Amino acid sequence: MPSKDFTTLIIKTLHGPVRVVVSKKGIARLEFCPKKSAYENSGANEEVLPPPWIHEIRNRVAGNASALKIPLDLHGSDFQKSVWRAISRIPTGEVQSYQDIAKSIGMPRASRAVASACAANRVCVLIPCHRVVRKSGALSGYRWGVKLKRRLLECEGVLLPLSAVNK
Repeated sequence: MPSKDFTTLIIKTLHGPVRVVVSKKGIARLEFCPKKSAYENSGANEEVLPPPWIHEIRNRVAGNASALKIPLDLHGSDFQKSVWRAISRIPTGEVQSYQDIAKSIGMPRASRAVASACAANRVCVLIPCHRVVRKSGALSGYRWGVKLKRRLLECEGVLLPLSAVNK
C-alpha cells in the first residue's frame, strides 16, 4: 500500500495493540500486532482517527460489538465479499461453521473456500471471522493464533466445547 494514500497507526486494546491502516474511504486493515517491534515506531498516533472509531475498535476487541459504524475500504473478490457480508451478520456471542456460511451464500460445498476467505479478511473484529468455527464447534486456524481466537470468543460470552478451551 502506498504510504501517501494510507495512514498507519497503532491502537492499544484489551488483547494488545492493533495496527490500523486508514485510507480516504475508511479502514483498509485492522490487524493484531504480533511482535513489539512491529508497533514500536508506528509513525502515527490515535489522533488520526475520529474518537468514535477508536472507541468502537476497542469495544469490538473487548467483545462488546454493536452495529458497525466505521466505513471500510475492502478489497477482495466477489466471493470473498459475499463471505465477509455473511460473517458480519453473525451476532456477537454466537458462532457459525464454515459450512453454515457456505450454505448461507448459496454454495453449500464451499466450506474450504469460505475458510480461505476468512483468512483473506484484513479487518479483524470489524468483520468478525473469529466467530467462524469448525462444524464440530472446535476452533481452527486464525491468522493471529487460535489462543487469541478463543479469548475473543470468550469475551463475547461464547461457550466453547472443552476441546476448544484446552488449546
